[in-house]
Amino acid sequence: MMKKGFDLIMFKWFLNDWEDSAVVAMLTAAKLALGEGKKVVVFEHLITESVEEELCLTRAYPGGSSHIITGFRTAFRTYSRFQELFQAAGIDRSSIKRHFFCHIGMTLIVATT
Repeated sequence: MMKKGFDLIMFKWFLNDWEDSAVVAMLTAAKLALGEGKKVVVFEHLITESVEEELCLTRAYPGGSSHIITGFRTAFRTYSRFQELFQAAGIDRSSIKRHFFCHIGMTLIVATT
């Protein structure tokens, strides 16, 4: 159960440590606690899905790819997989926006409930 009355709930460096079913449960709880028109934010290392991202990370982290950078996490996910998890939690896929920060190898995902 999450507290109600907030405009935003953020999961930072957290969801990649949980199985898909637990992530869906947490996103669902966040959506219910927030109500309509609020934001759920996820800030995680993701497995790259494009050559451009991989090249960007290779330049930012010489000698290591994003797969090595994210190797300490237990559940590797792509942005597409996170979209599916948000959708399973009842959050409209069209409300999900992605912001990739190459210099730190992190992705910010913002979804509107």
